[in-house]
Amino acid sequence: MVALDGSFTVISRGSLILLVHHAYPDKKGVKHWSFPGGGRESGESFRTAALRECTEETGCTPRIITKIAEYQSRKYEGQTTFLYHGFLETESQLNPENKNEIDDVQFVSKNEAQKLLILPAQCIFLATFQSYLDCLSKQNGEWNPYLEYMSKPLTHKEIEHYLQSPVVV
Repeated sequence: MVALDGSFTVISRGSLILLVHHAYPDKKGVKHWSFPGGGRESGESFRTAALRECTEETGCTPRIITKIAEYQSRKYEGQTTFLYHGFLETESQLNPENKNEIDDVQFVSKNEAQKLLILPAQCIFLATFQSYLDCLSKQNGEWNPYLEYMSKPLTHKEIEHYLQSPVVV
């Protein structure tokens, strides 16, 4: 299998975060919720991929403010995924471009997201986002060395730890 690099974005509006529901089942036959995102097209930057995927899957383009993390796939050698945080400044109409791909888009609380997200990578994204918010709140939005650490690739040991730990929201 060819490794596909990807970008996902946690879009926030106030205390809520945006999730998309996939209209098609995954390999296990389950339709699932996730953060907007997907594969990076040839020659496309991770940031551009994140914006494109958000627009396609939600019908709105968030303001991307920072890269939160970079992950290296253990399953697919050479695959890299970036996680971004973006926000919507105004009430936007949520309307996915392809209803055959995304059949629902909702802003939910972090507690509700924890219940809806079933894919391990998406749970890791939620935990990373919470750590990111914790760092910002402790530093009043100022730069924090921990944020620099969070933007580096996670080790396989760290990923295993996140998969075995409950997501704290």
